[in-house]
Amino acid sequence: MTLDDLEPHERLAFAGLVRNMVRADGVLSAAESAALSTLAREVGSLRFWRCMTEAQQALPDMEDLSDAARNVTRPEVRAWIYEVLVGMAMADGNMGDAEARLLDWLRALWGL
Repeated sequence: MTLDDLEPHERLAFAGLVRNMVRADGVLSAAESAALSTLAREVGSLRFWRCMTEAQQALPDMEDLSDAARNVTRPEVRAWIYEVLVGMAMADGNMGDAEARLLDWLRALWGL
C-alpha cells in the first residue's frame, strides 16, 4: 500500500501514528531512523514527509491523534497501518513499554 491508496484523513492518521510511534520511547535509534527512511521510500518519500509535517501541526496531542485514528474505518487500511507500526516498534529489535502501549491502545480502538 502507498499513500496514494489512502484518503486524506487516513494519511493524516497514518502519519500521526507513525510519528507517535517513533517518539514513543523518547529515543530515535539508528535502526528506527533507517526504518523510517525505508518506510518513506516504500510509501512515497516526498508525500510521506509532507504528511509527517502536517500531522505534527494538525495532531498536537493524543486527543487529536485519537480522533484521527477513530476516523480510519476501512479494515484493510487499519490492518496495514497496524502492521507498519509493529514494524516500526520492532525496528531496533526491542519493543519498549511505550510502544507496546500505543499498539495495545490502537488494537483496542480498532477492535483488531
